[in-house]
Amino acid sequence: MSAAVALLLAATLVAVPDVSLDNLDAEVARQLGEVRRRLDTAGTGAAGAAAFAEAGRHYHAYEMHAPAEACYRNAALLAPEDFRWPYLLGVLQQDAGRLEEALASIGRALAAPERYYPGLLRMATLQIALGRPQDAERWLAPARVHAPGDPALLAREGELALATARPQAAAAALEAALRREPRATRLHYLLGMAYRALGRREDALRELARAGPVGVRARDPLLEGVRALRVGESSFMIEGHQALRAGDTDAAAVAFARAAEASGGTSLPALLNLAAAEARRGRRDEAIARLGEARRLDPHHDAVLFNLGVLLAQAGRAAEAEPLLAAVVERAPSDAEARAEWGLALVALGRLDDAQRALAPVPLDAARCERLREALAARAKGARDPAAAALAGRARACGAPPVQR
Repeated sequence: MSAAVALLLAATLVAVPDVSLDNLDAEVARQLGEVRRRLDTAGTGAAGAAAFAEAGRHYHAYEMHAPAEACYRNAALLAPEDFRWPYLLGVLQQDAGRLEEALASIGRALAAPERYYPGLLRMATLQIALGRPQDAERWLAPARVHAPGDPALLAREGELALATARPQAAAAALEAALRREPRATRLHYLLGMAYRALGRREDALRELARAGPVGVRARDPLLEGVRALRVGESSFMIEGHQALRAGDTDAAAVAFARAAEASGGTSLPALLNLAAAEARRGRRDEAIARLGEARRLDPHHDAVLFNLGVLLAQAGRAAEAEPLLAAVVERAPSDAEARAEWGLALVALGRLDDAQRALAPVPLDAARCERLREALAARAKGARDPAAAALAGRARACGAPPVQR
């Protein structure tokens, strides 16, 4: 490379924002500190491209999107023949909702001879999302050559068929995708819409009732390589939150369990998130157990006490729940969520005077009104009690039916 070209490239490189290493795991801080040191001494040739690519992948691994994007842009500038860096830049842009930019970046990556299969599917997905189904086919056609039975490809085929008013083809593709990947609950919604268009009303209702948030994506070795760079507890926490955003609570629970294990069982955030994931999976006893571990680490942590109290109350263990919720309210009297749950626990224990005082200053949503109605109905014994009457009035005011005496 001539000196003039090197100077031109140096002038057009994007500045990489500094990243604070404070509050990171020690292992992660060491990793990113070393990456930055190598980056700061890199030139503008092949070594510079490699340094920017390495740094971009590490920042991407920890969802530090601004420095990752700058690094990928520089790596692509210094090594324009390498499809990986515009592809990963496009992934970042797609995740940020910048679809037109993602389309351009991944399009540059696919100009390379490799025609990276996950990139072909991403391009089809982007075209469909942008309302250009007629442009999606040019990317799906070469993708079929790679992996015609991949459920991710079949899902895109189904979406494209729906978008182009071909419900029979959509139903066939989506049925095949679900046979191969039954966890992809989002496809039930698309299949339901295909059945509706075909006039298959009962089948449509059945599929729509099964719909959930989990989609299906192709295996992506480049992206998996990025994620494999993560170390320590924080890597599993990031993985867990990504799974939650995708609606995959099973994967989230596994990731948060690994985060808790990586911390030696001493991480409150890992245990709290693991408990939340277990509760969302319907595994209440497991969630209670994880919160019990968190409480032993910090007996006065409000989030631990609140979540544990709510789950114990839901499990019919109001006598255990009430003191936990009372402790949260004592420290934060204006916490409406804690006060509402505490009041409902008091109702379940038959302490209606205390419950009335606890609930008086807070609004109740429809779900809590229903719980109040049910708790009062279970306690409706003997003569009318003034506190019970007042609480029944609260339940009626939220739209619940009157309590029978």
